[in-house]
Amino acid sequence: MRRLATLALVMILLGGSASGDVFQIKDPRDFSEPYDIVAAWHGHASSTSGSVLLRHTIRTKERWRKEVLICNDGLCHDLLVIHFDLDGDRKHDRAAYVFAKRDRRLRGEIFRHAPKSPCHGPRYVCGRRGFIGPVHVWRPDRRSVVIRIEDWKLRAGITSYGWRTEAIRGPVGECHGDIDNDPSPDSGSGPNDGRVPEYCTDRAPRRGFVQHSI
Repeated sequence: MRRLATLALVMILLGGSASGDVFQIKDPRDFSEPYDIVAAWHGHASSTSGSVLLRHTIRTKERWRKEVLICNDGLCHDLLVIHFDLDGDRKHDRAAYVFAKRDRRLRGEIFRHAPKSPCHGPRYVCGRRGFIGPVHVWRPDRRSVVIRIEDWKLRAGITSYGWRTEAIRGPVGECHGDIDNDPSPDSGSGPNDGRVPEYCTDRAPRRGFVQHSI
């Protein structure tokens, strides 16, 4: 019965039209923030335009307000991110950022990863370098967020890729809980433009990437 309920929840979060593989990962409750990632899903469906719509769902331990992801004064303190490995080399090739602005509306943007860039984040913070386009973001409930991306925004003709999710908090003086504490601006996983001394990251999965075959 519990398995059927879980499957029903997955289908609801994926919009009810997912096809192909639907895969869930679970992550320990190890982050001190309300958007501690406890589970993430991937799935995909065909669109009327002929492209494949990739869906990624992030579910958190507690409810959270969109205000925690607001970027102000050219700086995003907190972000939800999905990193994509397109070549199987366990490196970031694309990054989709979920954030909000002062109107409190959630937004999503996807970028090519630039390892030597001093800034990793949405255009509001880092400008248009590597910008591919917007992605559709919505919240089916106050503990979940869904990111929908057309397959060509990763790479034309792509048939599989790796992904992992991150919840980022910063700048902070210290991290609490069993989480990743990464102060490096070149790590490719945080909104660091030289003014962020340290930030905390909850990754799911903690190591490596989850493979998604389209």
